[in-house]
Amino acid sequence: MQERDQLMFVYFHLGLNYKEILRILNEKHRIGISLCYLKRLLASFGLYRRKNYSDLLDVAMFIHEQVQESGQLNGYRWMYLKCLHSGLTVRKETVRLLMRALNPGGVNNRLKRKLKRREYNGQGPNFTWHLDSYDKLKPFGFCINGRIDGYSRFIVWLHVNKTSSDPRVIAGYYIKAVIRNNGVPLRMRGDLGTENTHTAQMQTFFHRNDHRNTFIYGTSQHNQRIEKGIPECRRYLEPSQNPTVHQRHHRGSLLKSHRIAAQPPLPDINHPTSNIKQPKECSEVKGLPHLKLLLSTAIYHEIQNADPILANVPFGPKNNKYVKIDNSMNANRGNRQRSTFYDDCGVWDSSSGNTIKTHYIVSDNTRQVTKKEGQYCIGQKRKGTLSFIPLNPQPSETDIVTLRKFYTALKRDSSYKKRVTWLSSTVDHNLQKTAVYEYLGQYPPVSHEQFIRTDHKTMQQIRADVKFNRPQKIYSDNLQNYDINLAPRDTKQIRNIKYRDEKKE
Repeated sequence: MQERDQLMFVYFHLGLNYKEILRILNEKHRIGISLCYLKRLLASFGLYRRKNYSDLLDVAMFIHEQVQESGQLNGYRWMYLKCLHSGLTVRKETVRLLMRALNPGGVNNRLKRKLKRREYNGQGPNFTWHLDSYDKLKPFGFCINGRIDGYSRFIVWLHVNKTSSDPRVIAGYYIKAVIRNNGVPLRMRGDLGTENTHTAQMQTFFHRNDHRNTFIYGTSQHNQRIEKGIPECRRYLEPSQNPTVHQRHHRGSLLKSHRIAAQPPLPDINHPTSNIKQPKECSEVKGLPHLKLLLSTAIYHEIQNADPILANVPFGPKNNKYVKIDNSMNANRGNRQRSTFYDDCGVWDSSSGNTIKTHYIVSDNTRQVTKKEGQYCIGQKRKGTLSFIPLNPQPSETDIVTLRKFYTALKRDSSYKKRVTWLSSTVDHNLQKTAVYEYLGQYPPVSHEQFIRTDHKTMQQIRADVKFNRPQKIYSDNLQNYDINLAPRDTKQIRNIKYRDEKKE
């Protein structure tokens, strides 16, 4: 019973409410009591939250002492908890009013979000070493780890490696620095990352006879000495500041090496094994007459004639061109499946894309009609009003063909447009397997930073191969068996496909 009463007394003065005290007693100390019984026990000790308040002068003196030291940065909620921990019974509103009277400048600064910065006091060289890693350049292959002396701001080490998360690597930096300096620092400051575990154990071992805390843990935001030192490297390494790193990243040639100087030279983008898919001149497509999209009559005749149909859109820039492509995959898809129109132009703006369905009478010189309430009509405009007049007699379904036209624009240059037209309803079902791709405008040049979308058939083949082969083998086989325009971009693309497919399963 005496132990229970002592625990209740301690938790009460820590500022915990009744429910929190009951939960801690039950879960940690295996002491189960009811809320009413807890209140009776606290009342027997004279412990109340809203009774027997401490003398106002004592509370004011306590707050005055606190604001003269580190308490000047505390708000009234924090100061209220300090009062409770010191054994004072006071209302939170009373603490707020006293702080406004005793420390009006601090209250105004907190309201303005303008706090007084603390000063860093270093007692001498090698008193505190600050350790941290810089991970913002990890996607580019640069894993930076550094350590700086807090007093002199001398950089003890600053290394670039293929990893900054391995505790053995960081411990190696530490041992070399200790040997080079012929001694160890009195204290070290780092975050709670696993890469600092070996270093913290070594630092503690070297000071095993010292009972002080020789390795201080804390958040990286408060480790300002090293946080200020490492970002200076951004001016030389960050892609936005260094064009060489920028080009290496977008060309997929940034290899994770031990040192920056050991990086291989930039690849030639014109080399046949380069990952950059440069467009070639395309001779398989036809030119748009008068630099305009084809009329519906011309499209229907193009689908009907016996010209060869290509399996895929040819690679290369297509400036005011059109081409006939096999549309069997979309013709055989289900009703709720989405149509896909692949090419090598890049990303098309889906928000600007729309599909229009129109009906034509083949026997009447491919005349356009509109279907209203189950009847085919022709539109006539009289006195500014558009009206639809049903045809008499109605044409038979064998004379009607339905054209679907999909319009979109290139996302990086909206002046370059594409239209895909195909037959969705006709007597000859073989005609539904042909689509006419039209490209209007000048194709914008491909920069070195842009990748061209991988061919969809290659993506389908990769999805089938990743179930049985490793990504590296699939990538090597594709480079040997396919044209560079059909091959995947890199092994990471194959790993991403494998990850997404496994996640769906």
